[in-house]
Amino acid sequence: MANSNLVDLLLQNTSRSSNITSQQYDQYLRSYTRQLRSLGQEQPLEDLQLLQICNPANNTLGYLFLLANLRVDPTSDLYLLSLTSFLDQCDPIQIRFAGQEWKEIYNRIEFGIKSGSGNVGY
Repeated sequence: MANSNLVDLLLQNTSRSSNITSQQYDQYLRSYTRQLRSLGQEQPLEDLQLLQICNPANNTLGYLFLLANLRVDPTSDLYLLSLTSFLDQCDPIQIRFAGQEWKEIYNRIEFGIKSGSGNVGY
């Protein structure tokens, strides 16, 4: 299992509460995204169980971060099912704070499809 600090961060509920303003929420999401990027650089993510314990609706940025950084085959059944679940349940407001991770997911899937193989170097 991954570092407990990283798991705690990934599982942080990032849904907006009714008692904060849009500006406060944006500031919180920016800070949270920086924390994810910083902690994620410290260790590689290889634990597929993380996809099963995160909820894309409550942990949108954490889940997006996992999908972008897990070192697994992006054409595997688990990855594609997780991506589908994410797309169905994610909070689109949060995605705008993680553009580079979103682009990484797109690039991995595109490369996997174009290569026609399950093993794309992850």
